[in-house]
Amino acid sequence: ARAAAAATAKAAAEAAAAAGISEAAVLKAAAEMLAGAEGQVREVHDVVLELRRRKNGLGRGAPPEGEEGEEGEAKYSEKPGEGRLYDGAPKNEAERVEWGHEVRSGEAEIDTSLDELISTRRELLLSQGMDLPPQAGLLEALEDVWCVNSEAQAERQLVSFAAAAALSPNERAQTLGMDDTSERLTHVLCALRTQQRRLAAELALSEALPGM
Repeated sequence: ARAAAAATAKAAAEAAAAAGISEAAVLKAAAEMLAGAEGQVREVHDVVLELRRRKNGLGRGAPPEGEEGEEGEAKYSEKPGEGRLYDGAPKNEAERVEWGHEVRSGEAEIDTSLDELISTRRELLLSQGMDLPPQAGLLEALEDVWCVNSEAQAERQLVSFAAAAALSPNERAQTLGMDDTSERLTHVLCALRTQQRRLAAELALSEALPGM
């Protein structure tokens, strides 16, 4: 992956030099492009999460007896790894899967905010076990594994991996197999936008034709 990235960077630098563009300008443009993709992923992920919650709220109907909160509203859990579920709702153990050292619910992560997904993964990646303090940063922990040379690059990798949790199993597997962060972010963004369009259409239909 590092050799491929170096070859790509060299080719880009040569093309820029031929066009009279400085290497610094190319690097700045690349950084802005990646930052823009990351920002769009965060924005669309939030929209998809809200659409899914609204759609699930229509399909869920009234909460089970005894599960109402104040003013008759359902009580929800927003804890990382649990998603938006009724407090006390039974957890489907068949949906729980391994991720590193953590047992998580793949189904529940679909309904978890991106910030929470990033936070739980960062905590896990920095952990050195019960007997040692966590590592100082992602660069220290994963520089060689992720082939990154700055904390910002490592954070961007983390965002791209965490955002993939909202995708279907096949899309997620495809995303996690990509070596290039930009490609991964772009793939996640396209998949999230597809989900956004589908959920918006389903929600509009459910609201227009209640009971169907």
